[in-house]
Amino acid sequence: MGNQGLKIGVRAPEFTLPSTSGKQLSLSDFEQQPVIIVFLRGTW
Repeated sequence: MGNQGLKIGVRAPEFTLPSTSGKQLSLSDFEQQPVIIVFLRGTW
């Protein structure tokens, strides 16, 4: 993958991240549901 990202229609790899409330959310938690993933790089 590297810096190239994913092509449209390719399944994203499984990952888990903390939500803003501290709960751990995994991509698989949303299986069979449409998901839009937006990664923002910030300095906050």
